[in-house]
Amino acid sequence: NTASRHDSEWWLAVLATIAVLAMHLYFLNHIGGLWRDEVNSVNLAQGEWHNLTHDSFPILFPLLLRGWCALGWGGSDLAMRSFGVLLGLGLTAVLWLAAWWTRRAPPLWSLVLLALNAWVIYYAASLRAYGLGSAMIALSAAAGWHFVQNPARKSWLIFAATAVLSVQMLYQNSVLVAAVCAGGCAVALRRKQFKLPAAIFLAGLAAAVSLLPYWHNVAGMPQGASPLRMDFDHVIALNNLNTLLAFPLRQYSWVWTGLAGLVLLRAACGLFNSRGDDRPLFAAVTM
Repeated sequence: NTASRHDSEWWLAVLATIAVLAMHLYFLNHIGGLWRDEVNSVNLAQGEWHNLTHDSFPILFPLLLRGWCALGWGGSDLAMRSFGVLLGLGLTAVLWLAAWWTRRAPPLWSLVLLALNAWVIYYAASLRAYGLGSAMIALSAAAGWHFVQNPARKSWLIFAATAVLSVQMLYQNSVLVAAVCAGGCAVALRRKQFKLPAAIFLAGLAAAVSLLPYWHNVAGMPQGASPLRMDFDHVIALNNLNTLLAFPLRQYSWVWTGLAGLVLLRAACGLFNSRGDDRPLFAAVTM
């Protein structure tokens, strides 16, 4: 029955969360010393802020890392890695929060396909901004949907704050924040809430304005790291995406493709149903 199936979903999600925790602990105990980019993160956090031109992230992650070191917990590779693992586990916590925020259900699919992906764990728990940046953009997407559902001052402030924190963690998140805003605007226009897109735009604008102080740093990146940079190569990008989606089995890439197609199909069907669930439309436009 429905109740037992609901209980089973919760128990499976709890077991998946325990498995995520176990895999992060395994990573912590077996990954070894810091690698090149992680050492660069530590040096940047303990150095001068003008050296941001030599890294790929805004100031928030180095600032958090400096705070960790200031507390006296940065004296060894293990201590530094513990910080990365805590941030990596933050992604799992956000998946739970987002699932509860948006549909009052456990994030079973997110845990199984995303949080338990070994590549995601490797990069999320590394001493770089990727893990917390991913968590923040997931939180921003949930906050965007929450604001569309409950257009009040408090929910707008939460959405704007998560959008700003997202772009302050990863420059790339600015593109994803714009996508979340597009998804929210699509739902608002479908509901004929014509004032809501202006508020959504202002939240995205706040995130964009917060990046203006980095203009000099971003403009200086090609000169600061020109030996390490190359032009965008779509073949390499697609190969990297396939490596992520096809782990741990090659068939997983078909699973992700099927889920994306299902979301698009549900969104298309929802357009012709005035009482339909708007979450598929929000997700489809954001994708």
